[in-house]
Amino acid sequence: MKKMSKFIEDEDEQTPYRTTAHIKEVLDKLHLQYTTDRLNVNTDITECFVPGSETGILLLDFLTHTPHFTETVDPEDQREITDYIRGPDCAVEQDGKILFNNSSEIIVIQKLADDSN
Repeated sequence: MKKMSKFIEDEDEQTPYRTTAHIKEVLDKLHLQYTTDRLNVNTDITECFVPGSETGILLLDFLTHTPHFTETVDPEDQREITDYIRGPDCAVEQDGKILFNNSSEIIVIQKLADDSN
């Protein structure tokens, strides 16, 4: 998980969240068939960069999974994180808006045949 690994050294130790890569690794080990698809979604995060914006404050709380992010995180760390969120690894600027890449990979696991009949 590229985004998380920038701020967390060993993500397996730091978070209960698993990426689709983790899940596909398990499915492959179990020899289960699956298909994947990509759901491309961009979220307008422009308000995150408007000083004092209540919407921006709440979006930063959500994006960072940190309640009261702007009140509890050291200003230097805030700057580094918001620069990263706004940067090319996470967002694009289009028509005056900052769009966060919130795309997801979808995994559909095929049900095993029931041999009990």
